[in-house]
Amino acid sequence: MKTQAKTGAMPMASGMGSTSSTEMGMGMKGMDANGDGMISKKEWQAHHNMMWSKMKTKNGMVPMADIEAMMKAGGPN
Repeated sequence: MKTQAKTGAMPMASGMGSTSSTEMGMGMKGMDANGDGMISKKEWQAHHNMMWSKMKTKNGMVPMADIEAMMKAGGPN
């Protein structure tokens, strides 16, 4: 992809793993801070840093079960 190589941005995709395409699309749109239809590394990191800050950590770690439960619930509260 020329755009990805040039900008370092990832095009928005539908569906990944067991997440529905609707859920993935909503999450991806939330990451797309500038609304250009692309996710930059900066946007990706900002979104995931926000998610991390809302999770309960123990010694800088989060149990996989907590992450799975958060994803099933639709994200961090």
